[in-house]
Amino acid sequence: MRGQALDRMQRAIVGREPLRFEELDDMAQGIRRFFFEGQDEIHDAEGVERAADADDDRRRIPSEPSRRRQLAIDFVKSLVDQLQRALSIHGLFRAAVASLTQDPHRGQTAAECLTATRADDSIGRMPSRVLGLITARAGSKGIPGKNVKQLAGKPLIVYTIEAARASGVFDRIMLSTDDEVAAAIARAHGCEVPFMRPAELCTDATPHLPVMQHALTWLRDQERYEPEWVMTLLPTSPLRQPAHLRQAVELARSSGADSVIGVDELPPHFNPMRVVSIDEGGWARLFVGGQPVKRRPGRRQDMPAAWVMNGAIYLFKTECLFDPIEPNLYGDKVAAMVMPPPYGMSLDDPEDWERVEHLTTTLPALP
Repeated sequence: MRGQALDRMQRAIVGREPLRFEELDDMAQGIRRFFFEGQDEIHDAEGVERAADADDDRRRIPSEPSRRRQLAIDFVKSLVDQLQRALSIHGLFRAAVASLTQDPHRGQTAAECLTATRADDSIGRMPSRVLGLITARAGSKGIPGKNVKQLAGKPLIVYTIEAARASGVFDRIMLSTDDEVAAAIARAHGCEVPFMRPAELCTDATPHLPVMQHALTWLRDQERYEPEWVMTLLPTSPLRQPAHLRQAVELARSSGADSVIGVDELPPHFNPMRVVSIDEGGWARLFVGGQPVKRRPGRRQDMPAAWVMNGAIYLFKTECLFDPIEPNLYGDKVAAMVMPPPYGMSLDDPEDWERVEHLTTTLPALP
């Protein structure tokens, strides 16, 4: 039993196989025995390893307990990710941790802990099964190679991966890309890359909708994974913080929205009430309503406030992608999440890059 549990654990680490709920309890029992019953072997092995250090050639003799310790370390590092992939982070993670930390002879099972967890007050819970999907194709005209370009000492895409992992709201974080370099960087920083995006979905004219549909269809067909919510994470918003991601998911939970978008308030100078259109004859009219220019509000205080989507937050129900009548990324009820500047700033050109690079070293980080 113990050997089977350890073997399954190793496959989960090396092969990144998701853990099924029905095997979690056996896994927890096996892991507990792994930690508790292996202690004497590990302590005995330390003397052997110290003796090996005294050899003239300073060689270290590999030992099974040493391998065991490294496997334990590797497992701990991957535990959160694996349990998040098994079920909802809020329920199962707490249950598994509680099971692991009990005495091996008197402890509760994972199922018992999970039952107790579900009895807790549901206030503050996040929607379960939220996928964080980073989209980063290789082609970029404004800033060539921007997704893997170094920004203040690390690749641009890493800022998004780190914020997503630190937020704790996603049960899986993935990358959709055709760029092998971006894929390698993502994997090295704890982001899944289960597939490479087809070339036909990587052109300049490709909208986001078919990219998201491809990713969710692949996950459904290949892994039977169907999250309730998806957040599109654009690498071009490196100032976005973990707190913003948590705020977006909580807003989705509390508002009953189909989607949540991040917005910035427009400065008065760019208010739509001041925008004009120009006809073929060169004559200007107000863009909003097509009224004569003389009808525009004279004072800034008389203009209604306006906001613009900033690209930092796009959270939506998965069902929106496959609406039988009008597939889309928003649904009917769209909640706006106002972000204080400059956290929602998007990188679109080299001038933006220079400003954001400065801000990454001076802007206060939010938890």
